[in-house]
Amino acid sequence: RRMGEPEDPSCVGRPQARMAEESIFEHTLKNQLAIILGYAELLVAELSADDPRWEDLHEIHKAAAAALALINRHRDASV
Repeated sequence: RRMGEPEDPSCVGRPQARMAEESIFEHTLKNQLAIILGYAELLVAELSADDPRWEDLHEIHKAAAAALALINRHRDASV
């Protein structure tokens, strides 16, 4: 490409398309994490603290919440 020539038209819009794909991916992943968090919360609420499954559900909830926080930090750093 010579100085002053416009960029290849096929390149225009690629960054926007990638941002849109990332946004869709982020949205889909956050929806899946919301389902995991919601079910974990419902099940934890039904169990007594001495139920052996309580600790496992609590760990599932913590992991999903940490993943959601990681997505949010990545998004904030990318903006």
